[in-house]
Amino acid sequence: MNSAFAPAWSGLSLALAFYPYFEGELPRTVYDRVLDAAARSIRLDSTRAEPHVARGLAYEHNLEWQLAEAAFRRALTLEPDHVE
Repeated sequence: MNSAFAPAWSGLSLALAFYPYFEGELPRTVYDRVLDAAARSIRLDSTRAEPHVARGLAYEHNLEWQLAEAAFRRALTLEPDHVE
């Protein structure tokens, strides 16, 4: 993976956030990796909604409701019609 390619980090953060749904893992097993990939994506391109959605899911699973809401709201602000 190109370490300077924001869409790759964005996709990885979202894939990791959804991983527990499909693999039966506990969300805490990917929490740090979701936040790391999302942060890298945002540093490279702060206009993408996906890493904010990924953060929101990670925070939600960790019962960090205010952080989750802020992340989801940011995603909606950036791309209100985005499917995730």
